Amino acid sequence: MSAIALNLPKPLRPWMVWTMACILTLIVMVAVFTPRAMQMIPVAERSQGSTYLDKQAASAAAEPLDRKIIRTSALELTVLSPAQTAEQIRLIAENLGGYLENGETRGQDAPYSSLTIRVPSAQLEQAKAEIRKLAVQVDNEKTESTDATKQYVDMQARLRNLRAEEAQYLQIMKSAFKVDDMLNVTAKLSEVRGQIAQQQAEFEALSKQVEMAVISVALHTQVEAQVMGINWRPLYQLKLAARDGLSAIASYTSTMLSVIFILPAMLLWVGTILLGVVLGWRIMRWAARFFFVFPKAVTTEKGEN
Repeated sequence: MSAIALNLPKPLRPWMVWTMACILTLIVMVAVFTPRAMQMIPVAERSQGSTYLDKQAASAAAEPLDRKIIRTSALELTVLSPAQTAEQIRLIAENLGGYLENGETRGQDAPYSSLTIRVPSAQLEQAKAEIRKLAVQVDNEKTESTDATKQYVDMQARLRNLRAEEAQYLQIMKSAFKVDDMLNVTAKLSEVRGQIAQQQAEFEALSKQVEMAVISVALHTQVEAQVMGINWRPLYQLKLAARDGLSAIASYTSTMLSVIFILPAMLLWVGTILLGVVLGWRIMRWAARFFFVFPKAVTTEKGEN
């Protein structure tokens, strides 16, 4: 074995082996730690098309989403006193944790009034039930729900990304020594902060719509007159007649427009059918003359000869 060791080639001497082992160790260390170092690169040094997603966003995306629903409702009520009823509706909203958003009332004796209130979404049905109790008659009621979950989650992710980008720029600014570098980072930081302010305002507006449901209420009086013991409401009946008349005119107009636009197609169909009938009749007459009249005429001529 000693003879073999003494006859080893020059490149395989011990100091060369140690050198090769050190080089391989460095290559392995670079291969292992380079991906981790790439994760620490600031957002500003990455390509502009790349997006930043932290671990919290990934875990939040994996969890089941809490549905974000925007609820709106509209009521048309017949009441005894629109002004007084509007004040009662405002108090109902405040008692349920809401508030009056806007309202319009033209004096205490005004026949019409309108207002818009906001109440917590969880209290929407209770608010509508209490408002209906104030009415002599509920003329119309409509409720709509809009799913804003995707928009809500997208805004949250966008805000997280912008704040992470802001933190990266602040970290870069601390290590910047050149004036040009500091000016560039400051400009980028101002741009990102402007986007954060705009996105935050939109997110707060959306959150407000989700948390607080909107109820629009239109109020009007019920005019009643007793004539010889008869409940006579000429203005109300006149409004109903006007509505029915307008509805009939609208139906008539729609029908006539449909007929006008369909009439050319109907004429084409009628013309095609008539043309087919005329051609068919002429073909039948020609066939009848050819197969029945012509042989008879030939036979008659032969008999005369």
